[in-house]
Amino acid sequence: MNGRNLFTLAESLQALPESGSLSGMRKTSSRDIDDFDTERATAACRYRTRHAGLLLVLLLISIGALADYKGDVGYTALQAEIGAGLPDGTGVQVSQVEAAVTVNGSQAWLPDPTVGELAGKTFTDVSGATPGVYSGHATSVAQKFYGNTGSTSGGVTDILAYLADLWVGDNFLRTNTGGGPRFQPR
Repeated sequence: MNGRNLFTLAESLQALPESGSLSGMRKTSSRDIDDFDTERATAACRYRTRHAGLLLVLLLISIGALADYKGDVGYTALQAEIGAGLPDGTGVQVSQVEAAVTVNGSQAWLPDPTVGELAGKTFTDVSGATPGVYSGHATSVAQKFYGNTGSTSGGVTDILAYLADLWVGDNFLRTNTGGGPRFQPR
């Protein structure tokens, strides 16, 4: 409320008769008080509704895209063509390299091995994470990368987990030494 509106409101309150009757009071238009400006409120409502609708449409489109990623990458067609003989990653060792996120004051980059989709997987923490602290993002990536049923490579059971900073440095690429990359441990 600006000063002009406060003054108008004060005048209106002074005009009230002591008996409590409103009959002698000067009428205050909705334009006198910004809080009751219906045109602006209506425009703001239309703006919010329009943008909320757009966000809802984008959300629904992205959910639909995530639901069928196997079709998008051609996995479903390949599965139909090859059938039961389609390789599933059994015997393949993979690496998952993640940036750290802070979880309860600790740095985390490991997927949560207790999630059902990751049951039976063996994780080797190459970079030395805090035990029992897991990244939600890394878990989501793991489920899509080598999860038992939600991925294209559910047979993968041997996973090397790296913190991205250390993977670039001493753990694997060794960009800070000038030497070549390390071999992954087996």
